[in-house]
Amino acid sequence: MSGHRSEEKDLTEALRITRAYGRYFLLSTEEEKDLTLLRIARAYGKYFNSDHGRAFLKRLKEGESFTLRFQEELLKVTKHEGGAVVEASRINQPDSLFKYDPTSHT
Repeated sequence: MSGHRSEEKDLTEALRITRAYGRYFLLSTEEEKDLTLLRIARAYGKYFNSDHGRAFLKRLKEGESFTLRFQEELLKVTKHEGGAVVEASRINQPDSLFKYDPTSHT
């Protein structure tokens, strides 16, 4: 019985670790970069659609956009239906595109 409790404790610990870190263990370097890019697009999208970001967005005309360039990423922010749509890609890989679009009706 005591062996059973030890296994139970180990299983519980393993499940806790998997919940916290498991989604990252099997990612390749490129997948980690894509995940980071997705998070960047989402974070900036949420910011520009917040009260603070909307103050800046009000100055843009509908359909107008601007680009932010970082060390490895490009973000294109476009005003669409009064909100911000953020497209993010890696500088050297334009096919690695992620889009945050809160106006999407899908």
